[in-house]
Amino acid sequence: MFATQVATQLTSFITMPKAIELQHDEMLDELTKLSTIEDKFSFLHTVMRKRYDFIHRVGVAALDPKADCLKTFARIVDGDNQLPKYQYALNESQSLHRTISDGRKKIINDRLLLDSRDENSQRLQEHDFRSSYMIPTYQNAMLAGFVFFDSCVPDVFRKDIQLYLDAMARQLSQLVSPEQSLP
Repeated sequence: MFATQVATQLTSFITMPKAIELQHDEMLDELTKLSTIEDKFSFLHTVMRKRYDFIHRVGVAALDPKADCLKTFARIVDGDNQLPKYQYALNESQSLHRTISDGRKKIINDRLLLDSRDENSQRLQEHDFRSSYMIPTYQNAMLAGFVFFDSCVPDVFRKDIQLYLDAMARQLSQLVSPEQSLP
């Protein structure tokens, strides 16, 4: 039921060229036909890129409270996946701690203007990701992780784009659990 509601919201935001337009039912059918998380993730990333081609990376990080870390699953369309799955200790990022404590979304308009020394920010900057939109995800009112949208273009995450990405984040976060995100 919840997946259908999210998909309904999601499809209402999606606009694709006529030649590749998918109706609501067709999109749900296509998504349910895919068997692996990677295939489903790739499908949704492709749908997003058809609308906003500047979304170069989407990452989903599941919170593992026992290990006090985030476990990531990421896909990059442009070239090789330069940021494969990895674990990131929460105590290594003041920024993540602030985001966890206030529970709000975070936008970085231009990473080059930051003076961040944490490993994750440095890693993103090394791969030319300039702007980011980070959305915390919840399960049963508990923080479950984050969805990250990254672009090599600065200042792209406007309010209208955020609304679309919020719906996509809900769908993406349903695909990954801490047990699935890293072996």
